[in-house]
Amino acid sequence: MSENRQQKVFDYIDKQYYEQEIESNVVHLRNDLIPYQVISEQSLSAGYGNGYTDEQETYTVYWDKDVRYDYAAEIEGNTMEPKFHSGDIALIRKTHVNDYDGCVCVIDDIANQRVYIKKIHIEDTHVRLESLNKDTYDNGE
Repeated sequence: MSENRQQKVFDYIDKQYYEQEIESNVVHLRNDLIPYQVISEQSLSAGYGNGYTDEQETYTVYWDKDVRYDYAAEIEGNTMEPKFHSGDIALIRKTHVNDYDGCVCVIDDIANQRVYIKKIHIEDTHVRLESLNKDTYDNGE
């Protein structure tokens, strides 16, 4: 092959390599992500419970699943690990009844102005809150 043709082959290879490198640096944004508004100053305690706040500022997170929700809040603490981690976002549907014994719920303790995320157990005269993380006590310690 002549030097001129060899150079054309090398130039073509260089160009293809350069284009491939540029393509691998492109970040493709997903158009199917759904925005969720998270209350920024109210987190759900996976421990003793977090106090109320009057702040209603929000920030947006995105997820690829469409979920009906009334509120979204960040989980704080490790007592609900391994299923829920500190920093996870909980999408919450407001109800006035417990779904079933053993379900994970957000509990709004109005009397003590605290908000929890816990597994609930419906007992004769009360509801018992349980942590999933067995390395912590059920009361969040």
